[in-house]
Amino acid sequence: MMVILHAEAAALTAAASEVVETFLPQHAPVVPQCCWSAWGDQTACGGYPASSSGGACNTDWAKACSINGECPTPPVPTPSGPTPGPPTPVPPKPSPPLPPVPPRGPRGTELLGYIENWVNVKWWDNNIPGNCLMGCMEPGPYLSSIAPYSSVNYGFAFLVQQPNPDQVGCGTNAPAGPCPVWDGENIYLAKAGMQGSHLVDGTTTVESSSPGGIAIAEVVRMARQHPDGPKRAKITLGGWSDYARLATVANAEKAAKLMAKAVQITFADGVDLDFEHMTDFDTFAGDHEFEAFAALISTLRTELDAVAAVWAQSATARLAALHATFNGLQPWQKSSVKQWYATQFLYLKEVASNKPPHLEISWTTRFNAWVPKDDPYNYVTNDPLPAWAQNSSFATDNEGARFYANVSVPLHPYPYPYP
Repeated sequence: MMVILHAEAAALTAAASEVVETFLPQHAPVVPQCCWSAWGDQTACGGYPASSSGGACNTDWAKACSINGECPTPPVPTPSGPTPGPPTPVPPKPSPPLPPVPPRGPRGTELLGYIENWVNVKWWDNNIPGNCLMGCMEPGPYLSSIAPYSSVNYGFAFLVQQPNPDQVGCGTNAPAGPCPVWDGENIYLAKAGMQGSHLVDGTTTVESSSPGGIAIAEVVRMARQHPDGPKRAKITLGGWSDYARLATVANAEKAAKLMAKAVQITFADGVDLDFEHMTDFDTFAGDHEFEAFAALISTLRTELDAVAAVWAQSATARLAALHATFNGLQPWQKSSVKQWYATQFLYLKEVASNKPPHLEISWTTRFNAWVPKDDPYNYVTNDPLPAWAQNSSFATDNEGARFYANVSVPLHPYPYPYP
């Protein structure tokens, strides 16, 4: 079954961001912004203090904020000499026309955020099955951080056995590194060999789940039961550190089946595919990465539809398994874990009684996944372009065009069948 993918604006990669920063003027004025992390140069949020958490004004890092309007405008420096006359204005390069804004539907505008599964987590808890071996989100910070968002992506699950965030490209000389073919057996949340590192494998069931599955299920539950209203939560597969190649259609189909199982055991709202190295992988002899990626999407759509068809049964089976586990505990054990189990019992009854959500597939990509072939830098405003950019392009330009026709279908009215 074919699907539509939405390239998410929140997914700009470091490489693309550096290109944009190259075109910034050297002495651009600081525009007041409420920053939540370090990005861009000093005129944006590049000076965000490493010790900070939460919103801070780029015009006064000591000032907390939640919106740009709360940040003070920096004073205009007194000129040291006569003010030069205004330069002759240069007509700006016309921007490409924007596509029409589609109707928003009942949910209104959607704001997506990424949840990093190594921030604000606890790494051990005797009172939760699986003991938080893959980390459990601290409820307070998590609920606070996702309050402004309508959807979150939990990151990251991956295919590679030894993730390395410092790796850049495939090769033998650092910072390049190995780009092996995925083992075809497991979806990982940590280095292979670590206890509990498998999110799902061939033995995982909705009754048994896994330490990572239990942790993600809590992320999904807290999003769905957020005090400010329900939020969608998907599982992200991939990421910068995932240098394992699918390579073949057969491998892609295996990965799709395992990710559908990950959705089933966590009751997540779908899967986000953050595949950042397909162009590099496609250069390997015998590798058909874009064909495999299209097969991953198509198979995942079929498998997620199958998960939706047994949604209530899955919730009921998980509820029965937790009841059996709790009833098998000693009285002294029950007293310390009864709150967690009681929450799960009520929640899973609600999941079973409600219709399944539409299980979404999204693709996180660079913003150059679709650019005009005769104007690959149409996203920058400098005219003329720097010398290095003249008559050049990135290898990743128009990645989307290499598979999109194989997985797209005509748009349908909201809310179904969106991907």
